[in-house]
Amino acid sequence: MYVPIAGSIDTLAVAAAMAFAGCPISYRRWAIVGFTLFDALAGLAGSRWAFSMPPVPAVLLEVALAVPVLCLARRRPVYYLTLPLLFSVDNLLLGAGDSLPARAAVLDGLASGALACCGFLAASVALRWDALTRFSAFAKGAKGEIA
Repeated sequence: MYVPIAGSIDTLAVAAAMAFAGCPISYRRWAIVGFTLFDALAGLAGSRWAFSMPPVPAVLLEVALAVPVLCLARRRPVYYLTLPLLFSVDNLLLGAGDSLPARAAVLDGLASGALACCGFLAASVALRWDALTRFSAFAKGAKGEIA
């Protein structure tokens, strides 16, 4: 049985990395749309054409391409929008000859979009929690100094 979420775990990780790196909220919305569309289209194209690569090298290729883009995006945030395209490469390369039906490709794209949303949300919560704990530690320290 085909489980679309299994192929979209990389989307969860890269969305969280984008949020931790400082991706603006307006770009996050577009990135979710990009993950959804590009993963669906790449899955459909990969199932129709004879591309073939094992999963580990495909993901390592994505990471190798994404690290410099993340570094550039910290200075020019528009580069964050290229990451959904880069992280659809695995769907293109792994779909070799499976003849994935269009419905499964759409489900894969929707799962990627949902996991991108979860990745952005989880990273945002973690960043807020970190800020809250730092502030509370600062407040406790300030109270101790005054008294």
